[in-house]
Amino acid sequence: MNDFLEYLRSLKRSEGTIKGYKSDLLIVFTYVLQNCGNKSFIDLKKREIVSLQNWLINENGNSPARVRRVKAALSSLSNYIENILDDEYEDSTDARAVCPQARFWTKSCSCRRTAAKRSPTLC
Repeated sequence: MNDFLEYLRSLKRSEGTIKGYKSDLLIVFTYVLQNCGNKSFIDLKKREIVSLQNWLINENGNSPARVRRVKAALSSLSNYIENILDDEYEDSTDARAVCPQARFWTKSCSCRRTAAKRSPTLC
């Protein structure tokens, strides 16, 4: 996570945004540890992300605004994985390596054209 936070700093994100994202991601990673077998972020299934969202609202008592910020943090992390860490995956045709944010709360896939060229079933 520290590399991701440093990446945000390099993009000149405010320290408030970085602090908020760190807090949000710690909540997510704690949830994943306790409820999803401590899976890697890229190995989470859509159903687990939906369960996280439900947990944030119904059990953790987060406001809709906070849930939106958690979604933004996850989307930003997904973009970081896609754009910066993509060369660290052996199989670049794996949907998680090609398009991790498509598995989360985004409505569109920024890499749809690239993924479609590799495998039409990814996005």
